[in-house]
Amino acid sequence: MESLIQIIIYGIIGLLSGFMSGMLGIGGGLVRTPLLYLAGLPLRTAYGINFFVIPFSSSVAAFTHRKNIAKEIVFWAVISGVLGEVFGAFHVGFIPIKLLAIIYVILYFFVSFGIFWDRVFPALAKKIKPNRKNCSIASFIVSYITGLRGGSAGQIYPALFKTLGLETRQAIATSLCVTIFTPLGAIPVYLARGDLEPIRITRSSGR
Repeated sequence: MESLIQIIIYGIIGLLSGFMSGMLGIGGGLVRTPLLYLAGLPLRTAYGINFFVIPFSSSVAAFTHRKNIAKEIVFWAVISGVLGEVFGAFHVGFIPIKLLAIIYVILYFFVSFGIFWDRVFPALAKKIKPNRKNCSIASFIVSYITGLRGGSAGQIYPALFKTLGLETRQAIATSLCVTIFTPLGAIPVYLARGDLEPIRITRSSGR
């Protein structure tokens, strides 16, 4: 009976996070991870499960928006993003949660500000180009920081790519494509560390 309840709870979490992601365009992990934690999973296990789910959800959306993917930079953003996730996954728990929260909020603020970058500073915005170097550096930094909190940067990449000069539809499509692959850098780390061992209903052994 308890196993059935557990399955139902996880199913509802999956449906809710998918619905929020599809309706609002936010990264599903923003909803999925805290709900999995509240459902009784250790935090690192919730992170790991989130990484497993992301490639599947992103693949569906990326296929739908495939015509708008910025093919000239997506490869470099993927490579750098995967490396960032690897380092982020290794360093989970090394940085105090409060400091990590502050860093993430600051990053989110500045990157999100990039949505209106071309309107506020049009002359400066024209000088920033979505070239391989800029996208690689930015992708690594963002993926590393979001990797520290068990995410793939799906909620930040669209604004980041918009800041770097991509058109809005290109930014969204390229973000979806990149986040198919970035979790693949973190998953082996979580598996090797034992964070994704068989899930138990109680939290006692994982916290």
